[in-house]
Amino acid sequence: MKSGGLKRTADCVLAAGGIALLLPVWAGAAAVCALSGEGVIYRQERIGRDGKPFFVCKFRTMRKEAPVLPREALAEPERYYIPGGAFLRSTGIDELPQLWNVLRGEMSLIGPRPLIAGEGGIHRMRQRAGVYVLRPGITGLSQLCGDPPPRMKTEIDRLYLENVSPAMDGAVVLGTVFLLVNRQKEKAKITAAKIAKFLRNF
Repeated sequence: MKSGGLKRTADCVLAAGGIALLLPVWAGAAAVCALSGEGVIYRQERIGRDGKPFFVCKFRTMRKEAPVLPREALAEPERYYIPGGAFLRSTGIDELPQLWNVLRGEMSLIGPRPLIAGEGGIHRMRQRAGVYVLRPGITGLSQLCGDPPPRMKTEIDRLYLENVSPAMDGAVVLGTVFLLVNRQKEKAKITAAKIAKFLRNF
């Protein structure tokens, strides 16, 4: 992609600036995690660019006893949250350590969310769609749909790949901010149909 170098430069500049500007937020989140006695940073193996594994970094929001599964696959995920963990998760603060993954070149600010290694079905669909030429992102186009089925999620990620540009990334950022500001996410989620219409007119 011609814009790959520009995207990488923007990622590094914005990630470094985000780390510097949000240090007080980092400190507060670290304190919440430390007080739980469960640890501060959670590292989990995910699938990255070219299908290669890497370790994603997050603030720990769940107890160590929580099963290693996607959140949507957990029965009653609320019972595994540490005190304050649900807040860190709902506000996206738990994702801030991934800015370090961005600086390391393992992630981008915008891109398909990295999969857990055990998500074999969608992993194979992404391989067929060519999605793994992209670095995984802290947020992405399919996240604006909430939790679409694997095939639809893969299709949205493929559409992002075909339309990736600074303008597209800016639109994803605005959509992500909208979801974070509007705490009633079930009402705020952008539907897959709206995303498809947006891409057709992009």
